[in-house]
Amino acid sequence: MNTSDIKLLRELVKSVGLSGYNEKSASIFFREANKVNAEYGIDSLGSVSAKIKASPNRINHYQTKNIMLCSHQDVIGYMVKDFNKDGTIEIISGSEIIANGEQGIIETKSGNIDALLYSSDDEEKDGKPRAEIIDTDTNYIDKINIGDLVYFTPYLDEKPRGKLTGTFLDNKSGNFVLIKTMQELVRKECYLHHNFFFVLPTYEETTGFGSKAASEKIRPMLAINVDVFPYDDRKNIGKGPVITLGFNFNKKLNEFAIKVAKDIKIPYQLGVYPGWAECDADHIIPTNGGTPCIDISIPTTNLHSPREVISKADIDRTIKLLVNIIKRIDEVSSLVMEV
Repeated sequence: MNTSDIKLLRELVKSVGLSGYNEKSASIFFREANKVNAEYGIDSLGSVSAKIKASPNRINHYQTKNIMLCSHQDVIGYMVKDFNKDGTIEIISGSEIIANGEQGIIETKSGNIDALLYSSDDEEKDGKPRAEIIDTDTNYIDKINIGDLVYFTPYLDEKPRGKLTGTFLDNKSGNFVLIKTMQELVRKECYLHHNFFFVLPTYEETTGFGSKAASEKIRPMLAINVDVFPYDDRKNIGKGPVITLGFNFNKKLNEFAIKVAKDIKIPYQLGVYPGWAECDADHIIPTNGGTPCIDISIPTTNLHSPREVISKADIDRTIKLLVNIIKRIDEVSSLVMEV
């Protein structure tokens, strides 16, 4: 990752975007897709996509198919639910989130308000998550309404030994990987037998409806989901992308991804989800009568906290792996679905 890469990732992190509120990240995606003259658009749910068409001079002995790569653009956060008698604000999350007096933001129609966020584990009384206004000016309270968005203060810092730490690396790092993979394919003028759709769905953190709707519209021959893989120990950070194994993921696609990683000599890790993986792949797999799907993820620690940690090297390797999978996709496409 170079300086401009870090700048783009930091911009994505600061675009935040809870489920259904992804206008900022969508505009960044459109700008980056436009740089390579990709066709791009947005659906009624707010998911964005860009299309890289099959090479015009391909050997046309079979029907061109669609292949979908996705990485959700929404992030974990809270929404204002009610007002407490002690002057704090009751908030509610669409998923598990870790906060312990962490600096946060309440996004109101009148502007952003600084606050401290506390998770249910830190509540002494009723176990309900709350936000505490840092500035005690009561005028601020008057500006807050039920339904306002609440989230960690976004930031991205570079750390020693090639590490990055910050908020919302789940899944802004995945968004970055998809954007750079798309641009790399065009830059290298890769010869493509199929159409490739790069999709940033929304609603992954709440329902998964974004990826489901996109898959039903695109009808991909196969799909690759890019996310983060949670680790408790930082020793797994910097050891390469995670190829996720599980009963729901396509075995032949997983074997192919492992083969490609070995051939291009990049380190990789194997992660296991025996059932529900709690990512967009869960919602893609049953669409269109069954869609072969794999998950390739960036190893991450401190998931859903304001101190998520990833490795620059893992990001670069994930991009390299995806580009090479795409270049060689014909080796496996006939094995997972008739073409």
